[in-house]
Amino acid sequence: MKAHRAALALAVVTASLGLSAPGAADDTPVEDSCTLHPTHVVNPGCVPAVTSELQQPGRSYPDISPDVQDVLLQRPFVQDPETQMFVPGRMHIWFDTWAQNLGTVPVQLTVEEIQSTSSSTVTQCVAWTLRVCRERAEVGGFSWHEEHRHFHYDDFAAYQLRRLAADGRPDYSDAGLIAISDKVSYCMVDSFLLDPTKPSPPTYVGCSNVQQGISP
Repeated sequence: MKAHRAALALAVVTASLGLSAPGAADDTPVEDSCTLHPTHVVNPGCVPAVTSELQQPGRSYPDISPDVQDVLLQRPFVQDPETQMFVPGRMHIWFDTWAQNLGTVPVQLTVEEIQSTSSSTVTQCVAWTLRVCRERAEVGGFSWHEEHRHFHYDDFAAYQLRRLAADGRPDYSDAGLIAISDKVSYCMVDSFLLDPTKPSPPTYVGCSNVQQGISP
């Protein structure tokens, strides 16, 4: 996995407000005045609005993108059961893959209540306001991974090998599918800083059965 935690900057903009003196002859509203807006904390006619996100935050999701750097094509030898000789087997594609969060909010998976020592249902934060989680949705579960000796998030990724169409793009029809992998589980943790010019300490540092994630 690789991700980094982006620094959060809150810009506050002020402006001079032109108000009519009491008893003025013309008391019609000034265009783009600062009359209170029913859904905005600050009317955008005065300053850029701190919108109703503070009152009714919309859903916001991370942008998880794979980053494959190394690919190896290999045809390993296998034993022929009839001749008991080693012959070239099927072609294998070996590759590494990093999951990088290119969005503006974290992937944050949390266990509300641990159900057993080996697995628990998790929820993902789907609405953020100033780095505070406002809404969660159930998205799957954590399971103990015996080989790696820590918890993984189940069914995090799946891989498909597809033919290229005439335009050079993957053929997503049924005929274009060559092979597919099982769904792959992962421990989600901040392990690599994407942008060295924006140093920031990692937020998600362990593969616990309580919380995992990837910072933006």
